[in-house]
Amino acid sequence: MKLRKTLVSAVLKLIIRIFCRIDTKALKDIPLDGPMIICINHINFLDAPMFLVFLEPRIVRGFTKKETWDNPLFSFLANTYDSISVDRGTADLKAFREVANTMKAGHFICMAPEGTRSGTGVLQEGKPGVVTMALTTGAPLLPLAHYGTEHLWENLKRLKRTRITFKAGDPIYLTPPKKTNPEIRKKIMDEFMYHLALLLPEELRGVYGDLSLATQEYLDIRSEPVPE
Repeated sequence: MKLRKTLVSAVLKLIIRIFCRIDTKALKDIPLDGPMIICINHINFLDAPMFLVFLEPRIVRGFTKKETWDNPLFSFLANTYDSISVDRGTADLKAFREVANTMKAGHFICMAPEGTRSGTGVLQEGKPGVVTMALTTGAPLLPLAHYGTEHLWENLKRLKRTRITFKAGDPIYLTPPKKTNPEIRKKIMDEFMYHLALLLPEELRGVYGDLSLATQEYLDIRSEPVPE
């Protein structure tokens, strides 16, 4: 499996570099070991393979809808990168157990809090599922933004390579609230999303464009977790 992953990653990197110019300098600041939940903005189909291969040699797992395994090619890729199957629209306890096991192993989860592709690169509202994962496992969240892929299709039509830039923030631990409910989880998610927005050009910050509204009531930006 390790050899297969190495070969597939090499092919994917080659294909991506043919069509894109990747600025990966920011990835050097990300630790090589976890546990950590990497949160990215979700632009298009290129996000998942791009982050999985360029974050290597880190061991990174992502989420894939369970229907993916119905397609032989996509199933091959999902198994190669040990993707976590998720049943969308349900409280998938098996997927949460996989997250916990990944964190215990000192690895990484990479996910997009927006849940759906923007297509335009403009940041959408974050969904609080990642907050539950972070509070349950104690793992920090790391904002990792990218931009440029929103121009991929128009550049392909012009036979032009697309410049893609990565920007990484600091690991952020969550301060556990005394009580939790949907409103508090949403507030925590929004507090984090402002840190993701800060890494993007102003015109791509979307619903988090007014940084003066950002708060940090439940965030702790430091290298060690908050003692309980």
